[in-house]
Amino acid sequence: MIVPFLNEEEFKDIVHLHSKCTKLAKNYRVENKATLSETPLDEIFLPVREAYEKITGYKNMHHDAIMHHELSLLGPDCPNCGKPLRTPVAKLCPECGWKKI
Repeated sequence: MIVPFLNEEEFKDIVHLHSKCTKLAKNYRVENKATLSETPLDEIFLPVREAYEKITGYKNMHHDAIMHHELSLLGPDCPNCGKPLRTPVAKLCPECGWKKI
């Protein structure tokens, strides 16, 4: 399964939404003296998931996982198979096994 990544501008918008939702979650916990497990995180972070779905068409991505889907986090394309390397400094392709010497 290939999960869509976000370009810099899309990711910036998602980060802004995630930050707002994080503040709402913290306020909820303070106002309701709630533990993290008692906080309705799925409801609070719904705008993040909806924005990601609107951009990518990909449904039901966890709001924290979305924060790891920025294109700039990936490395260059593998010189052997063309799939993106997992990091900019990767020395091994997880798809084809190519190794940088």
